[in-house]
Amino acid sequence: MRKGSAGSETMKIESIDPTTLAVQVSCPSEKGWELPSKLSSLIMVALDCRIPSIRCEIPDRLEPSLKASVEQLAARNALVRLVPLSTRRSPASDLGFQMLGSDSEFMCVRNAEHENRYSLFVAGVEANVDRASRCAYIIAATLGFSSGFSFEIRLSVHELLSNVVEHGLGPGMGAWVQINLERAGDKLLIAIIDRGAAFDPTGDEIFDLEAYLGAKKRRGLGLIMTRRIAEQITYTRVAGFNKVIFKKSISSRDAAQRTGKEASMAQFAVGGPTPLGDGSHVLSLSGDLDTKGALIMEQMLSQLMEKKIFQTVFDFEKVPFISSAGVGILLGIVSSLREAGGEATFIKISPKVRSVFRLLNLEDYFTIRDSVGSAV
Repeated sequence: MRKGSAGSETMKIESIDPTTLAVQVSCPSEKGWELPSKLSSLIMVALDCRIPSIRCEIPDRLEPSLKASVEQLAARNALVRLVPLSTRRSPASDLGFQMLGSDSEFMCVRNAEHENRYSLFVAGVEANVDRASRCAYIIAATLGFSSGFSFEIRLSVHELLSNVVEHGLGPGMGAWVQINLERAGDKLLIAIIDRGAAFDPTGDEIFDLEAYLGAKKRRGLGLIMTRRIAEQITYTRVAGFNKVIFKKSISSRDAAQRTGKEASMAQFAVGGPTPLGDGSHVLSLSGDLDTKGALIMEQMLSQLMEKKIFQTVFDFEKVPFISSAGVGILLGIVSSLREAGGEATFIKISPKVRSVFRLLNLEDYFTIRDSVGSAV
């Protein structure tokens, strides 16, 4: 079996209920914050999509801090159930894919040789637009993309598929649409293939809010938003088939909307550690605690452990945003320090960052204080 793009096996969907979208995923042993990060992102997506359950297969042998992090996430989120990693899988079909879930109008499969490739086959009816877009949302999160990135994928698939169903296929046609999703490095590639009427959704329309409001329009915003979300959209029509290719990279998210000053402010950094009188140390965080920030925090944790600094205070005053990757590394830090007999205390957390902790039911697991004085 091929490995994931980062050099380690990825989280994979093993089954999905076509009605409720309840999922079973397998999580191979991964280092550092990656496993709790991916599970955190999937939990956020599940809550947003009202998915009733996540069965998460994990190996019997995990390093203690990583196991503790995953178990804490499961204990605080009733929709998660941890089960042993299974060696029994449904055999691949003659066409080289594994069936994950299906009904008369919906099918989700994974490529048996390329674990980062999924395909949806859906009947082209309005009822399937939401189902397919939510499934794309889940797949993107399972592939390791953040919940924010994955939400934009859900929105884009919803708008593109809705356009196909309404304008390309026409009412009552019920023709099938194929949606392919593949992770390639930090990029997600989506292909939507249908046999409806020719329609190019790429366009170059410049959105004018005043003109839009003056014309009293109620339609057309979806494709405009999709074009802004995408790094690139292309359209071709060959032998009666329409094919739309949508590409988006992690690195491109919000890049076009940030000024140079804002981008500079968003760079993540850790200041300190600064010793306090009681033997603890303060580390000042600044910038977005996203995937890149999590890598920096992972290196910082290694340094703390080497220096035997186990009592730490993390100042979040200059952290405006935290992703699921950030939550994952924080879980790893807390578990590692507690295992060493220490503690991590978080201070000056913004309401937005705190709302992410609340979403995952982690407020009472983390030690949160208002200031340095109240943390010592």
